[in-house]
Amino acid sequence: MITLSNYQIIELIYEGTKTTVYRASRNQDSKLVVIKLLKTEYPELKHTAALKHEYELLKNLDIPGVIKAHSLEKYNNGFAIVLENFDGTSLSKIIQAEKIELLDFLNIGIQITQALGELHHTGLGLSISYQIVVDKHHGTIECISAPGQGAEFIIQIPCSQKRVI
Repeated sequence: MITLSNYQIIELIYEGTKTTVYRASRNQDSKLVVIKLLKTEYPELKHTAALKHEYELLKNLDIPGVIKAHSLEKYNNGFAIVLENFDGTSLSKIIQAEKIELLDFLNIGIQITQALGELHHTGLGLSISYQIVVDKHHGTIECISAPGQGAEFIIQIPCSQKRVI
C-alpha cells in the first residue's frame, strides 16, 4: 500500500499496467477522494507528462459523468492526481464480476455516450473516447464519414472480457 502525505488510503480501486487508483480520505477534512498515480518508483518522463496532461484536461471540465480533478500532488519521483470520489465500481470490475443485465448495460452505455457527447463539444472527445473504449475496455471505434454528410461513429465495448487465470 502507498503512503501519500495528507491522505489515508482506504482501498485499491483499480490496478493497470501503468497506473493504480485508490480511494482515500483527506486528513484535513475526512473528505473521500480518489487518487491516481503511476505504479513505478521511477516513471518514464512520457508517463509523467501524460498524467500531468490528464490533470490539466480534467481540472477545467464541468461535465456530468466526468469526475473532477482537485489537485496534482508530488508523489515520490512522480505525481498523483487527486480526484473527486465517484463512489462507484469501475466498469471493468463489473464486467469481470458478473453478467450485466441488458437494461443495466444499456443504461451504462447511455451514460457513457452522453458524457462522450459533452466531451466532444470541448474538442477532447475523440482522444478521451479512444482511451476509454479501446485502451481500457478493449472495444472499437469506427468512423464512417462522407463529404457534406457528416460523420457517424460506431462504438463497441465487449459485454464480457476473458479472464486470465
